[in-house]
Amino acid sequence: MNTTKKNIITFICLSLSTLCIGQNNQTAASGSQTAQIQAEQSNNVNLGVDDFEKAIQEKGVTIIDVRRQDEYEQGHIEKAININVLEADFAEKANKQLKKGQKVAVYCKSGRRSKKAVEILQANGYNVVELNCGINCWILAQKKVVK
Repeated sequence: MNTTKKNIITFICLSLSTLCIGQNNQTAASGSQTAQIQAEQSNNVNLGVDDFEKAIQEKGVTIIDVRRQDEYEQGHIEKAININVLEADFAEKANKQLKKGQKVAVYCKSGRRSKKAVEILQANGYNVVELNCGINCWILAQKKVVK
């Protein structure tokens, strides 16, 4: 991929990520939400497309698509399992399918729902990373998606 395409994709991903963060700040207490986002970023929880791709190639990483089933069926990252974060039993389903302490990589459509999943999974003892701008940026970067 040439440099111009990479720069355009990076710009779009950063714009989407900024938009999602802005939306989160509007719905939560601004100071605490900003502090939480900064803490997550400093712990390398939020990853761009290339870093997320490297993370999911590590041995023992489980990839979770936290979107609805119908969204998952339209296309997802290879080897991802689907656990909808908006369902009341998300934590219970995750605990049944994952091992404590294992690395988990999560993503959604744009990055908003995956932030909620990160919060829940970390509270339950999982080592979590997320694709900061969701599958939208993954697709823009021309990464592989399966149905």
